[in-house]
Amino acid sequence: MATPQDLEEGMAGSAEIDKVSAENSSYAIKVLKKLLNKLKTAPKGIKFGLLGGTINLVDQLTAGVNDPVELAKAFAIGFLSGFGFSFLTGKLALTLSGLGVIGGYAGAVRSFCEGHFCQGLYRIGVSSFFCYQFYKGLSLYAEKAVPQTKIGGRLGNQSTRTLNKQVADTLINNGYKITGGGTYLPEEYLPGPNGARKGSNYVDITAQKGGVTYRINTVDTYANGTPTTREINAANSINMKTPGEPNIILIPKGASETELINILRAKGLIP
Repeated sequence: MATPQDLEEGMAGSAEIDKVSAENSSYAIKVLKKLLNKLKTAPKGIKFGLLGGTINLVDQLTAGVNDPVELAKAFAIGFLSGFGFSFLTGKLALTLSGLGVIGGYAGAVRSFCEGHFCQGLYRIGVSSFFCYQFYKGLSLYAEKAVPQTKIGGRLGNQSTRTLNKQVADTLINNGYKITGGGTYLPEEYLPGPNGARKGSNYVDITAQKGGVTYRINTVDTYANGTPTTREINAANSINMKTPGEPNIILIPKGASETELINILRAKGLIP
């Protein structure tokens, strides 16, 4: 039977462990942020290795581990795993990623059961991040697996090329002449400063009517529907290279036929 004194001492010890775990978690997060900033310029193998090692190290710190040997061992295992994973591609990489995500969530449940609350939350966060990366990788792999035929211009994925053709066909049906892109012709190329490749742009659809040239790009967007920063920068670059002509029109990728018609009407290209 535990005496009141035993219970009091046990609760005090538990509180001290929680305090150490919380302090370690705060320190670990700072370390992780600093490392992530430095990883941007590291070679792929080193980048994955350091990321894997740091994730493992932080995992142990959030559980209250302070033993330098154990922490070094955790970092080394994570580094080797990350370094090796950086060389994997295709189905094998996706399969291991999926298993890793499942294992991460299972590890979070185990942490909660063992009383390591900070570690459990950390594992959920890391697993959720990699779950999102796994989903993006799966989508990209599925997209690349679809056979694509180059009709004219640069090669794009099938859904983008279908949208570009819809835009071109709509313009043709309204009296425009396609002079570039739209899957009918090579896309209009606008060189960078002094004719350099750096800073150059391609236009998805270029059309003319009444002596006026119109340009349209189908673009990636953020969740709120606004074009990404990369797409905005490309559009601004094209506008600067075509002074005195109408600004380029941006149509979100994935737009329906109705949305496409509404955008062209709003821009005055069709009645």
